[in-house]
Amino acid sequence: MTKPSDLVRALYESLGYACKDCYVEFGANLNLLRLTGGASNSPTVRKIVGSITRNNTQVIDNSEQGAAGACMVALLALNQSQEYKDLNKNWVEPYLQEEETYDVELSQIYDKAFEVYKSGYESMKDFWNKNHYLQENKS
Repeated sequence: MTKPSDLVRALYESLGYACKDCYVEFGANLNLLRLTGGASNSPTVRKIVGSITRNNTQVIDNSEQGAAGACMVALLALNQSQEYKDLNKNWVEPYLQEEETYDVELSQIYDKAFEVYKSGYESMKDFWNKNHYLQENKS
């Protein structure tokens, strides 16, 4: 029988799989994920997401980091700053917590599970496209 903790774990794993899926799609080769926001406060989330993506994790302990990130992008776009590194030094680095190492053993399990996730996701695309069409064309 599925327990509430199973559902929570599935939610955490879905975050990790979605991250990995995006990084694979874009060809990103990372070794560190910097996390912020509510979920990043959970050691379990950090362990799962880090292990799925095979990246160490590091929390940015700033409750307004999303807004700070948007400001950093705006400053770069408006040519108010020449270097991301300079912005990072002042707006990110002061808030960094200790880096946490991902679990290699858990990663091996998640590597296999990711293939199942991908096949499930791919098999549902047609279903969701048709469902969207029906929702948009109700009469």
